[in-house]
Amino acid sequence: MPEFKNNFEAALPKVIKWSVGENRFAEDELDDDGNPKFPRSLSLFIPTESITALANHLMDLADQKQLIGKIWDYNNNVEIEVHGVYLNAKGKQGEYGDFGSLNPAALSSAAAPVAPPRPAPPAPRVPATISPDRRRF
Repeated sequence: MPEFKNNFEAALPKVIKWSVGENRFAEDELDDDGNPKFPRSLSLFIPTESITALANHLMDLADQKQLIGKIWDYNNNVEIEVHGVYLNAKGKQGEYGDFGSLNPAALSSAAAPVAPPRPAPPAPRVPATISPDRRRF
């Protein structure tokens, strides 16, 4: 049997949680038959420390893994082809809907174009009314 080595390197410091469930605002937009236009809702939870890494990963994907895909043009009510990237995730079904984690693999640095390092993200903002000893994150 072949031996596999796990060389997985995550692109993000913390995984993104996704879920699909009932749209709580579905009754706000009904079709001509009185049914909700959008009965399901996708939700992403992105940890603060992964936001900059996600943005960098998306820019790297745009540079290295661009494909042609189809999206809906709401202005003209037609499907159009555009350049873009895919973010894929695995998931499962649960009591409250589908859910999973998004944990993309880092792209090979050998294939990546050389770019200057990106600045570190700013420190979290704390309202002035909260004293430093009472901060909760």
